[in-house]
Amino acid sequence: MKKNILTLSCLALATLGFFSCSSDGQESMVSTINLNSNTQITSETSSPGVVSGANLLNATIRLREIGIVLTGNNATNRITIGDGSVKEISLLNFGLPTAPKDLGAAVINHNEYDRMTMRMDRGAQLTDNDPMKNRSLAVSGTVNGKIMHFYTNVEQIITRELSGGPYNINADQVLLLNVNLNALFNGVNLTTAIDENNDNIIEIEPDGIDGNSALHNRIVENLATAITITRQ
Repeated sequence: MKKNILTLSCLALATLGFFSCSSDGQESMVSTINLNSNTQITSETSSPGVVSGANLLNATIRLREIGIVLTGNNATNRITIGDGSVKEISLLNFGLPTAPKDLGAAVINHNEYDRMTMRMDRGAQLTDNDPMKNRSLAVSGTVNGKIMHFYTNVEQIITRELSGGPYNINADQVLLLNVNLNALFNGVNLTTAIDENNDNIIEIEPDGIDGNSALHNRIVENLATAITITRQ
């Protein structure tokens, strides 16, 4: 009798263990998402990189704390992509889009996700001779026959809904963080930028040293809408 009771007890424990493991297995179904950068630009002429009347040559953006957000969660509860460190992303090289950059990966539970959040980084920790020192976004080119530099030092948090989302993620996939340079300069006429201090360089930056503060502020306003998140 004791032997039968012992056998039944072992079977019961084994069955309980099976269901427990099955339940845990369902809860831990995960997939890997990889995030890549992607530059979007449509030139206004047959020459590459012509946007808002200027010839754009080079562009760089710095982002950190990139994460994906579960539908219904607060954006502060994001799941970090990669290690959350600063990603300095070259967007444009001599007027042409640069190759996509790997921004990191995250292993996430199968579920529905609707947003991605990130913070601009101004590079305050960079050395003084680094061109991105105190700049979170920089674009250089030419306009009106002069060298043009746009840069900003904002460190705003940008939250973007997943395009066409929310996404029900139940398999490994690649997402794209797109930066659209046409959208960045939407409503901006760069040919109106001036060289107020007559140094032959047109600067569009936070301190208004060339009198282009209004242009700078409009471009910064466009920042969030210039970024979209899509599936590859």
